[in-house]
Amino acid sequence: MKQGLSRFFLFGAVAAVALAWGSAAFAEGDWQAGAPPEWAKILADAKKEGHVAVVGPSELAVPVAEAFHKDTGIQVDYLGGVAAVNQSRVAREVRSGNVTVDFMFTGTAELPLVKEGLFEDEKAKLLLPGTADPKNWKDNKITWVDNTQKYMLRTQATVQAIPFYNPEAVKPPLTSWKQLMEPQFKGKIVAYDPRAGGPGQQMVGYIGAKFGMDFLKALYVGQQAVFSQDSRQMASIAPFGMCTTPTNPQVAAATAAAMGTLTPQPCIPVTTAPWLPGSPTVLINGQPALSASCTCLCQWGGVISIAAPGMAPTVTVP
Repeated sequence: MKQGLSRFFLFGAVAAVALAWGSAAFAEGDWQAGAPPEWAKILADAKKEGHVAVVGPSELAVPVAEAFHKDTGIQVDYLGGVAAVNQSRVAREVRSGNVTVDFMFTGTAELPLVKEGLFEDEKAKLLLPGTADPKNWKDNKITWVDNTQKYMLRTQATVQAIPFYNPEAVKPPLTSWKQLMEPQFKGKIVAYDPRAGGPGQQMVGYIGAKFGMDFLKALYVGQQAVFSQDSRQMASIAPFGMCTTPTNPQVAAATAAAMGTLTPQPCIPVTTAPWLPGSPTVLINGQPALSASCTCLCQWGGVISIAAPGMAPTVTVP
């Protein structure tokens, strides 16, 4: 991005070395081997500044900060959290010309910023041989997200275990995506929110490409999938009971069809906020741990609580 240039270039080069597929040439203490003359000045200027601001997944905060400081002596100010929130912040900063972030681990949600000309040419900044030489990358090539192949470096590829389900409740076991179209799964599917960057967009892209847009629409809309960006919510909240809240569109529609007689509908929690309050002293992957006192609000007015914390022996969370 077009601000904080010296720090951004330094971190990008070193981070790319760390993320490149391993090579014997880059043993500990050898990551700067073969650096061009201008590298020494970039590193010296960065050390003088003393810190670099990084945005990315919370689980990378500690390993990135420790490894970068070990290699360079430079402090990493790491901002973790929900991807959509981080993306929104970076977009605002870039468009306003007041950028405080030097480097961002992200997915494809920032491609519009690339098209607006707000990203620097990252390819030209791969100064160290460990990043610039394709032989140090998987399949002997450097892969890019953007079509111009110079703004968004792809540093990883993952295999996701989606969909996942409770085998004790779903029988026979799922063997095909098309089974999710069966009536018993209507209103009982929770999906990563595709309206924000991250796994939600990746999943709809995969499903749409493999099965077509009609199937995608039928699955997400016809089967009344519930959206969330919180993995913990997705894993722990299941549809339960019958909803009697008139503000729930399904209840309102059913009640209107019954000439005003309140008609409960299956409870499908719509959670738009995280579990609260969370532990102020215990973090799991950078997020507050949940305790038996935590609650999660449903958009239609209900309160979801933890009936069984599921921990044995009991652990007291401050």
